[in-house]
Amino acid sequence: MVRYSARQKIIVFVIAICLLALVPLAGCGERKGGETGNVKGSNSTTSAAQEQSGAPQKADFVLRFAQTNAEGDHAYAWTERFFCRRVEELTGGRVKVEYFPGAMLGGNERQYAEQLMSGVLDFAHVATASISTIVPELDLVNVPLLLQNGEQYHYLMWHTRSGEFLRKKLEEKNLVLLSTRWCGDRNIFAKRPVKSLEDLKGLKIRVMQSENIMEAWKLLGAAPVPMAYGELYSGLQTGTVDAGENMPMAYLMGKFYEVAPYYCLTKHAGCPCIIVASATTMNKLPPELREAVLQAGREATAYFQGFTNRSWRAELQQIKELGRNIVEFDRTGAEEKLKPLYDKLSAKYPDIFHDIQLARERYPLGFADVKLK
Repeated sequence: MVRYSARQKIIVFVIAICLLALVPLAGCGERKGGETGNVKGSNSTTSAAQEQSGAPQKADFVLRFAQTNAEGDHAYAWTERFFCRRVEELTGGRVKVEYFPGAMLGGNERQYAEQLMSGVLDFAHVATASISTIVPELDLVNVPLLLQNGEQYHYLMWHTRSGEFLRKKLEEKNLVLLSTRWCGDRNIFAKRPVKSLEDLKGLKIRVMQSENIMEAWKLLGAAPVPMAYGELYSGLQTGTVDAGENMPMAYLMGKFYEVAPYYCLTKHAGCPCIIVASATTMNKLPPELREAVLQAGREATAYFQGFTNRSWRAELQQIKELGRNIVEFDRTGAEEKLKPLYDKLSAKYPDIFHDIQLARERYPLGFADVKLK
């Protein structure tokens, strides 16, 4: 029998304690990697049912979610991975959603919408302006100074007759609305300061391909240039355009501060976007799985809005820390200049315009104080 000295016993005891301490640390490291690892091309999260069983469960349906914005530490990616995870959890692992950010599947938002319509793609994030030619009535939510905050937008889309009408219009195109998101206020970023309507005169500004948006900028005195978003950075570099417009997060993500050092708080519109599904995909799912996807979409709306409501000030602070200029903008007279467009749209879509006014009265706090006539 081997006998150990008191000194040797102490050494063995200390080593044993250290080895035991390493076991839970190793487990935590694996869990963290699975939940927050930057995985491109697929969603690495597992359902609660899988975690409890200890073994992966083969999904009955493997679906794809497309996004043009790059993967990163921002609300888009967080929310879309949340949606993918919640679908898997709510279906007990029967539905798995693979996430493809950064245009990994190729194409732009309009092309994603077309793929959804044909049943080639399952889910996508799109800006409402990107599909305004598919559902023209939906473009009203993009008209400058019309909707003033996210509460008005969500109320219009989910709690009014016009919202029901717009959802049916999407369904006629084989699209199912899952989630709405107000991605913050859009502002001009430019190569020179833009402080008032006078500074807008002749300003070559990149805009989305939307007839209403282009007309609005013309009425405000600018020279709108429809251009693919992916071409905006080079357009600013070469002088094809003088300015772009988007929310602070997009300004930072696209590194537009490198070529347009003035971020001007025009707050002329919001950035209403949607998560939309192919009706072909939804119709393939059994009722209980279809309802789970719809619930995940509803949860994603609240999840995303929680981030954007908190991030505005932090993003502006980050712009300041980069040494760029935050410029206040005087909107005096802007509403009057836009009145011809409002009158035309009100005559063409009286019911939607009426419900927009209801939404504004119900949630009056916003970035503008415009009363529709």
